[in-house]
Amino acid sequence: MTRAQLERQRKKQDAWLAEIEQEEQRWQAQRAEQWERDHPGKGPIPPRRVRKGEHGFSIWIPLGTRKVENDLVEMNPEDRRFMLATIFDVAQTEDSTEY
Repeated sequence: MTRAQLERQRKKQDAWLAEIEQEEQRWQAQRAEQWERDHPGKGPIPPRRVRKGEHGFSIWIPLGTRKVENDLVEMNPEDRRFMLATIFDVAQTEDSTEY
């Protein structure tokens, strides 16, 4: 691959990661609003934990240095690394305040 092709691919990846982060922020805001509607005056969403015996999916998540300027998150391409993480569906979790 040429340097220009690599740069275009890197820009596409950066745009994709930014889109995922924005979607995650929207989802968290919607979840917090729903919690407040369903449980008025109860405070923030309680923490959750994975039930014993549940199995999750492993995915690669990007790591790197983040520069935050004017609410814009920028990852340094030279520091781009990935880590394996396990994710679970919310149906596999329970409130951790029960114990």
